[in-house]
Amino acid sequence: MSGVSEPLSRVKVGTLRRPSEGPPEPMVVVPVDVEKEDVRILKVCFYSNSFNPGKNFKLVKCTVQTEIQVDLTC
Repeated sequence: MSGVSEPLSRVKVGTLRRPSEGPPEPMVVVPVDVEKEDVRILKVCFYSNSFNPGKNFKLVKCTVQTEIQVDLTC
């Protein structure tokens, strides 16, 4: 077997860092005084050219009072 003779090192969980390039993804902040029952997690789907079907949605945390708007642009 040719190539690198040194063994591959294992990466510990939590040691990987995102590159500092590009803006971080926006975070949704839920107020502290909101009860656990008033928080919902929505699956927001969008069109993607990705070959990975798991990359065409995001999970969004919001309160029950959040107004949901639909934007369908084809």
